[in-house]
Amino acid sequence: MPKEVNPRAASSAYQADLTLKSEYVLEYAEKELGLRRRPGQREMIKTVSAVIEGEEKFGIIEAGTGTGKTYAYLIPVCHHCLTEGKRAVVSTGTKALQQQLIDKDLPFVTRLFAAVTGHQLRFTLLYGRANYLCPRLLNEELDKQEATLQLVKDHETEFYLDLAEWLGEGGSGVWEDLPSISDKKRRYWLKICADSEDALCAGCEEPECPWLKARRRAASAQIVVVNHWLAAADLALFSEADLRLFGEVKPAVLVVDEAHHFREVVKMMGQMVFSQSYLGLILQGLEQVEKRMPVPTKHITGETRQAWDLASQAVYALEDWAETFLGSNAIKPLKPGLVPSSIVNRLQARLQTFLQMVQERVEGFRQELDSLDSGQADFEESGINEEKLKILNRLDRLAEKIENIASAFERGVRTSNHYLVSGSSGDVCCVERSQGIRFVSWPFDPVPALQALYELYDKVVLTSATLFPSASPAGVEWFLKRNGIPGLKAKIARVSSPFDYERQMKAFILTDGALMPDPTNPCRLEALGQAVLKAVEATEGGVLVLCTSYTELRAVAAHLAQHLPKTRCLFVQGEAGKSELLQQFRDHGQAVLVGVASFWQGVDVPGDALRTLIIARIPFPVPDDPDVQAECYFARHRWWQEVFVPQASLAMKQGIGRLIRTESDTGMVIIADPRAARRHLQLVEACLPVTPSAVALFDDD
Repeated sequence: MPKEVNPRAASSAYQADLTLKSEYVLEYAEKELGLRRRPGQREMIKTVSAVIEGEEKFGIIEAGTGTGKTYAYLIPVCHHCLTEGKRAVVSTGTKALQQQLIDKDLPFVTRLFAAVTGHQLRFTLLYGRANYLCPRLLNEELDKQEATLQLVKDHETEFYLDLAEWLGEGGSGVWEDLPSISDKKRRYWLKICADSEDALCAGCEEPECPWLKARRRAASAQIVVVNHWLAAADLALFSEADLRLFGEVKPAVLVVDEAHHFREVVKMMGQMVFSQSYLGLILQGLEQVEKRMPVPTKHITGETRQAWDLASQAVYALEDWAETFLGSNAIKPLKPGLVPSSIVNRLQARLQTFLQMVQERVEGFRQELDSLDSGQADFEESGINEEKLKILNRLDRLAEKIENIASAFERGVRTSNHYLVSGSSGDVCCVERSQGIRFVSWPFDPVPALQALYELYDKVVLTSATLFPSASPAGVEWFLKRNGIPGLKAKIARVSSPFDYERQMKAFILTDGALMPDPTNPCRLEALGQAVLKAVEATEGGVLVLCTSYTELRAVAAHLAQHLPKTRCLFVQGEAGKSELLQQFRDHGQAVLVGVASFWQGVDVPGDALRTLIIARIPFPVPDDPDVQAECYFARHRWWQEVFVPQASLAMKQGIGRLIRTESDTGMVIIADPRAARRHLQLVEACLPVTPSAVALFDDD
C-alpha cells in the first residue's frame, strides 16, 4: 500500500533544493505513492530535463515499449512549466493516447506536483474546429424544422433534437464525447459544427460555445494536448495570420509523442486535390450564396452555368483518360507529360473561364452586400446583419476554393512543380481512384515546414518506441535528416524496454517454398491462408494477422472464413471501424483479427486476447508508391539502403511491437516469409528482440 502523502514535507524538500528537480519528483512518486521503479524511465527523465534546461534545442528519444515514457516527459515538462512559468504543447498521433494523457497520465502527474509543490498545473485537450458544436447553428436548424412543421422526425431532426437534449443535460458539445457516434450522422454534424461555413467563430461571444470555451481553456492552460494535425495547423495559422491556436502566450516546449507519424502529417498538410466533385462545390457554393442574399440580386448568369458545363466536360475527358491510365490500380504516380496536352490545354482554358466568372460574381455579391445600409433602425432586429456576416463568410470560403482548385490543377494535373522539374523542393503527384478520380499533389520534402514549426518553440522533444531504423549512427542520421533536425543541436538517447523478451516472446520464420512472395509463385496466397489456419489451431488466445496488401488480407480472410474452428471468431479490417474491431477482438479473447496498413501500429491488446502475431511478409515499401518512387529517385544508386531497408525495418518493428505490451504478456511472432531466413535475415534479426527459429510448417504433410 502507498504511504500517506505529506504535501508539506514534500514541498519543503522540493523548494529547499530546486536542483533536485524532476528526479526528486519521480523519487517521491516511487517512495510515497507506490509508482513502480523503472530505470529506463529515470534515464529518459534525465534526458528530457537536460534538453529543457540545457543548450540543445532538440531531444530525440527512442523509448522501448514499457518504459513509461509519458511520465518520463510529463514530469520534466511540468517542472519547467511550474518553475519557469512556461507553457507546453504535447502532440500525439492517436486519439487513444490523447485520452490516456487527459484521463490518466496528466491527472496523476499534476496531483503529484500539487503534493510536492503545493501548486496545481492546468492542462486541457484541444481538437480541431470541426469537432465542436455551434449551439447557434443547432438552434437555427431546430427553428427551421419547427417553422416547416418537420419536428415529426426524420433522422436529421432526431439527431438535432438529441443534441439539444444532450447539451441541456450538461453534454460537452464535442463530437468525440457524443453518447453514440455514427459516421452517417457526421454529415448532419458538419452543418452545425464550428467549422461550418455558417459558423461565425471570429466574432462569437456565445458564452456556451464549446469551441470558444475550448480555445479559452487552451489559452490559459500550461499544458495543451493536441494531435499532430492540429500542431501542424498551428504553423499554418501563424504563417497566414501571425496567430496561434494556443493563445497569445507562446508555448515554450513542444513534445511530439508517437513522433514516427509526425513527418508524414506535416507533409500531408500541403496536399492539394483536383477533382470533379471539388469543382462542383464551387458552383454549389455560388448557388447557395445567391439563394441567401438578403436583398434582390442578380441571378447566376447562363454564361456561368454554361462555363461550368464546359469545364465539367473537360474534367470528364480527363477522368476517362485517368481510368485507362489506372487500369486495375487504385493509385499510380503521375509524371510530367503523361496526361495528353490536348486534354490539359482544353481543360485549362475552360477552367480559367469558369473560375474567372465565379470570381467576378463573388465580387458582385460583395458589392451588393456593402451597399446595404447598416444604419437602418431595423437592421439588427431583422437579423440581416448576422445573415450578411454568414454570406461574407461563405464568400471568403468560396474565394479560397477558387484559389485552391486553380493551384491544384496547376500542380496536380499540369504537374508544373513536379520533383522531376523542380528538384527536391517540388511535388509528388499521383492519380487515385477514391470516391471518384482525384489528381493529388503534395510537397516531396516537408523539412522546410518542419523547421518552421520547430522555430515556434524554444525546445522540442520527439519520442516514440520506434524512431530509428537501426541503432547504428547511420540509422540515427537517417531520422535526423528526414525530420530536419541538426545533429549538433540535438541530445539523442535510446532507452531499452524493461521487458524480458527472452522469457516472454518466441519468434519463428516459416521457410516453406510455397510461401515465397514471388509473382511467379501462384500458390503463395493459398499457402499463406493454410499457414495462418495451422497457427491458429496450434495456439491459444487471440491471433493478429498483419498483411501487406488487401490481396493478402482477402485471401487469408476467405480461407479462415471457411475453415476456422467454431471456438474462434474472425474479424477483418473494413468490416467495422478500427476501434470497434479492436474492442471486439479484446472482448472475445480467442478471436482472429486480419488487418493491413494501420493495424501495424496503434494496436494495444495486452493479455491472452493477443498471444500470436503473424506477419504475412517483410513489409518492404511498394515500389510503385508515389512517395517511394520519389525517394528512390533522389537516393539514386543507394535506393535500397536509404529507402527500402529503413522503411521496412521501421514497419517491422512497429508490427512486432503489437505483441508484448506488459511485463506479464507472453506470445509468439510468426513471419510467413522464407526470405526472412535467407537474404534478409540480418534485417529481420535487427527488428526482433529475440533470435528467431526457422521452421518448415508443411514438412509433416
